[in-house]
Amino acid sequence: MKNNEEIRIFNSDFSKYKDIIASNDARIVTLKEFDHKDPIRSSIRAVLNLGDFARGPISNLIVIDSNKHELVASILGEKLNYLVCETLEKAEYAIRFLENNNLSRLSFIIAEKISDYYKIVNIGLPLGHFELIKYLSYDPRDEKIIRFICSNAFISGIRVYRNVLVQGGGGIIS
Repeated sequence: MKNNEEIRIFNSDFSKYKDIIASNDARIVTLKEFDHKDPIRSSIRAVLNLGDFARGPISNLIVIDSNKHELVASILGEKLNYLVCETLEKAEYAIRFLENNNLSRLSFIIAEKISDYYKIVNIGLPLGHFELIKYLSYDPRDEKIIRFICSNAFISGIRVYRNVLVQGGGGIIS
């Protein structure tokens, strides 16, 4: 009797997991279709396929702390789609490619143009305030780029302070 009950529970769990897998597979297919139809994502893929002209986007260069994912994504917004070029010449080549192929406009960060100022760690923040960058993981070689993207952004709870802006109120819509 005990074995029959275990088999029934196993079959029930197995059926639930099959449904979850089928649902997730359908969601992945839908997201892939959306990704391929999105003109920005298509343009990013096209530039990245050129070879050694650009890397990124920024969303691929960082891993966001799971409990701050929506907050960080709301702060960085469009910057998550920025591509990184080591030189201005590479960015201009990529832009000409976009123009010549009637693709979407993209934003490029020119790595060589970022001042070493962005390597400086802010100290003396008010109690309960944390630098945005503290919620990100990234390759140490990209630190200057990530510091540039996160510059002057501080989080306190679910409020964000950046230069002369403050963001807060209500829920975070993802």
